[in-house]
Amino acid sequence: MTLISLDNSIFASYAFYAALLALKMIFMGPLTGYVRVKRKVIK
Repeated sequence: MTLISLDNSIFASYAFYAALLALKMIFMGPLTGYVRVKRKVIK
């Protein structure tokens, strides 16, 4: 069993949570912009 493979449960967990955090970052950027525009906080 190689270390960098989805058969390795530790690497599979790491890859899953890394992808989850990447999706969160992609989602939070536009959401932050929307909230700032709605509350008129843009300078």
